[in-house]
Amino acid sequence: MHLRKNSASVSVGQSVVAGQKIGEVGSSGNSSDPHLHFAVYKNGRVIEVNTLGDEFFWQTPIPYADDVVGSLDHDITDHFPSFPELRDRPETVDTFFQQPGISPHIWVHLHGVDRNDDLDFYFRRPDGSQYAHLHWSAPQIRYGWWIAGINLPDYPDLGLWSVEFQHNNSTIFVDSFSVIDTSNHSSIPDPSSPLSLLALASCLGIKSAIQNLANKNSLVK
Repeated sequence: MHLRKNSASVSVGQSVVAGQKIGEVGSSGNSSDPHLHFAVYKNGRVIEVNTLGDEFFWQTPIPYADDVVGSLDHDITDHFPSFPELRDRPETVDTFFQQPGISPHIWVHLHGVDRNDDLDFYFRRPDGSQYAHLHWSAPQIRYGWWIAGINLPDYPDLGLWSVEFQHNNSTIFVDSFSVIDTSNHSSIPDPSSPLSLLALASCLGIKSAIQNLANKNSLVK
């Protein structure tokens, strides 16, 4: 297992039950991306839990990630994350001071996106009105990331802003960030442009986010 450092909550030889948390997936050791090596033994032998005749070992089977569209994870931060940051999960920054220079970015860990699919991000003010709409025609993303970022006005509306992500006109999730008032916090220089259209997709040709079969790595900007 490439576990997140110090996240293991069980020890060798300990019995566990279905649904029990045993650790957190990470990218420690000789690893290029967070993943899990998973094996089941029956009578001392490794078995394939998906294709063992009439006997099926998953209580609730899940589909291959490549076959369905979805988001493994997503969050808000204050900059365009680097690839190493994305692999280890960028630091959450979802509260901003009301001042010039605010640049919220949302990153999405995607799977199952086909070439030319529509990816849309809607940034909305606290009153629900639309502030920005970012649209892309996607490359194929079997397993990878997409990032959308904007620059807010010099003194954006106070309150809870929302970000809706849609794939082919269907909402995948809605996230949010807060803009709060402060009279003592130092300001940040004005941004060079009112709106930045930023995107990053890391298309890692992996059969499944769950399976351990990988065949190709590529980075699309």
